[in-house]
Amino acid sequence: MVFAVPDCYTGAMITLTLHRKILLAFLVLALVPLVLLIISASRSLDSVETLVREEATQALDHQAAQALSLRAQHVALQVADFLSRVEADVDTLALLPVDDKSYQAFYRHHQRRLWQEVTADGQRIYTPVPLYRELVFIGVDGGERLHVLQGQPAPLRDHRLQDGSGESLHAFYRRARQLQGDAVYVSPLIGRHVTREQQLAGHTYQGLIRFYRKAYSLQGDLLGVVMLALDHRHLMEFTRHISSGPQPFVFDARYNEGNYAFMFDRQGWMIAHPKLWDIRGLNASGQWVEAFQGEAVHKDNGRRAYNLFEAGAIHPNYPLVAQQVLSGRSGIADVTNVGGAEKMMAFAPIFYQPRGETGQPVWGGVTIGAEVANFHRAALATSADIRIRFNRFWRQGWALIAATVLVLFVAAHLLSRGISGPLNRLIFSARGVAQGRFAAPLEVHGSDEVATLTEAFNQMVEELHLRRERLARSLQALRRSRSEIRLERNFTHTVMENIDTGIMTVDDLGRVTSMNQAVQKVLGLEGRTLNRSLAQVFDGYPEIAETLCPSVLAADAQQGWSRYYECQRQGRTLTFRLALFPLAPSADNGLILTVEDLTERAQMRTRLARMDRLASLGRLAAGLAHEIRNPLTGISLLLDDLHDRLLHTPKDQELIRRALEEMERLEGLVGDLLKFSRVSASECHPGDVRAVVERTLGLFEQSCERSGISLVRDYAETLPQIALDEQRMQQALLNLLRNAQEAMAEGGTLTVSLLANPEQVCVRVCDTGVGMDDEQRRLIFEPFYTCKKEGNGLGLAIVHNIVAEHDGRIEVTSAPGQGSCFELCFPHLPPHFDAVKDE
Repeated sequence: MVFAVPDCYTGAMITLTLHRKILLAFLVLALVPLVLLIISASRSLDSVETLVREEATQALDHQAAQALSLRAQHVALQVADFLSRVEADVDTLALLPVDDKSYQAFYRHHQRRLWQEVTADGQRIYTPVPLYRELVFIGVDGGERLHVLQGQPAPLRDHRLQDGSGESLHAFYRRARQLQGDAVYVSPLIGRHVTREQQLAGHTYQGLIRFYRKAYSLQGDLLGVVMLALDHRHLMEFTRHISSGPQPFVFDARYNEGNYAFMFDRQGWMIAHPKLWDIRGLNASGQWVEAFQGEAVHKDNGRRAYNLFEAGAIHPNYPLVAQQVLSGRSGIADVTNVGGAEKMMAFAPIFYQPRGETGQPVWGGVTIGAEVANFHRAALATSADIRIRFNRFWRQGWALIAATVLVLFVAAHLLSRGISGPLNRLIFSARGVAQGRFAAPLEVHGSDEVATLTEAFNQMVEELHLRRERLARSLQALRRSRSEIRLERNFTHTVMENIDTGIMTVDDLGRVTSMNQAVQKVLGLEGRTLNRSLAQVFDGYPEIAETLCPSVLAADAQQGWSRYYECQRQGRTLTFRLALFPLAPSADNGLILTVEDLTERAQMRTRLARMDRLASLGRLAAGLAHEIRNPLTGISLLLDDLHDRLLHTPKDQELIRRALEEMERLEGLVGDLLKFSRVSASECHPGDVRAVVERTLGLFEQSCERSGISLVRDYAETLPQIALDEQRMQQALLNLLRNAQEAMAEGGTLTVSLLANPEQVCVRVCDTGVGMDDEQRRLIFEPFYTCKKEGNGLGLAIVHNIVAEHDGRIEVTSAPGQGSCFELCFPHLPPHFDAVKDE
């Protein structure tokens, strides 16, 4: 039979499956290497871009820093050269004749061009300005012989007199007289301080720097001292027009932009600055103004000068820059000015030293500041340009990738359609077989790979038909077997997980292959993994683990065994029964190990034996007590009557009194026997154990003080109520307290604690006495057993009975020489206790 395959169906189904798969496979195989290459190139180019931008930024920043630093050094060299020329001028002045004509000619000859503002139309002109404001010749007596002020003769002054200024003429003259040979003294900048308000009102700083040197005759005789006063404006001109902004030259630098320069002397005081109020000067009283300490501008209002050594509060780098300059170093530092503008500041020292001075040849320093944004402008622009070029490259690259993907998609589409067409009929037939429609074999056309595939398909269909029939028969048999296995497995699982006996299975290598919940609960093996040896599983029980080694298991595997083990854990004796027997007739198939916890049974047997022993002892004690009490009463009465008759024989009376005391002690022993043997008749009611303990300790405190025993209370904040008989509980506590007192004959500490947990309330009585060994601790609750020289051994037996009456338990921890601790634990009061009791 030949199938007729509709073309529409074939085209729809095959194109949606095989066609797309071939297309996707072709695209993946072609594009994956391309994508990986693009990703690798992307990462490499990103790294290159980042590296190029960082290197360019660093290089441009470094170049900008070097340019700024070189500019500062250049200005500093210009200032140093200018000061040297002024020093040469004072030498020239010392050689001139002392007359008005010579000095006025000197004044007119020494000029320098400055930019000045013309007030009429606001235009600036570059005009010559005299270098020196004053020319003075001072005689050896200190009086002026010639004084030229701004090119005109001026009144003469006496330099020996104080004028009350911060730096008086007398002080300068005194320092000039101390000069040696042709040494030169240069004064600090002198002028009236200009406040912020004054500068805003149009005032300018009128300052000068005085240069002094001695004048000698041709014969070398001292004629006097010459002085010329340098106009401060000529120093201001060096930094006034400097800007690190887009325009390197400005008429007046703006302070708020941060792109300005300033000059300072070796003491750190400002000499030239856009803010005139930062320049040091004299106030109205003729005193130097103080240094600005970093106060707010609106509070200071420009009434203080600026000193770099005192400007650490504004920025810590200012004092460091001044120190670097005085050390002869130049460089770059980041600072913040008073207005809060962050900037980079280049600094350079002015290497000038007046003739005759010693020490570091630094007269002051020059700084040029640049705002951070302006400083990095070239680097940021270059970085942005690099980013634009890389983005352009990536856009071109992605366009090329898109075109490549489109070409590959068209080629893959044509190739997949050429492959999927001849396979349509074969695929349709395969789907029919998959749906259970077995038909005649397909016709084979040609001898290519498709024909070979068709022949293989026909053979496969025939073989599938035969195997399907066999599989159907096998499936029915498996369903029946599966149902039986599930029933058997559920039964085994239910038995294993609900039986009280712990069961383990062990393979022939001694490893545990399974265990039920009972064995995990009995031995505390929760969380233990399987496929471990028995010794590892029982590592917490070395008494058991050493008998479960592989050699013992191999020896006893055929016959099996059953053994009992006693283990000591946390003061308790645990009893286990372990049984081992083969899992199958041959031990090679594994072993079964059963574990039973017989602790409760063993304890119950021990308690029953003790109760039987105590019951027999109680009946015997009660009978003896009754039989002894009646004769004792008669003997006591007879001895008492005999004592009254022997009034004239004191020695005989003393003997009778001793006999009566022994009779009383014997009577007390009989009473204890009756208490011990009496059937309990405790009346338990809800109560607070704290109140009972406090009442008992109140009776016992004075006795402790007399015995030198410190009584310590340690109570929990909250304690639930328990069911108790207050009198019987007090009797038990008194017995424990007396025993503790007798154990501390030389004094010690008695601690009474009250503890609570979610299930019990515990009373703990601990002493620091002689303590007990293990043998004594095991027997202390037995009747008539005592460790004291005097005593009947019934006190702790009675305590044990009282605790048992309250459904509690008592535990003892003790060691010789380390004291003893008795802990009485009682269950919380059960719900509806009174109702249950009444029923």
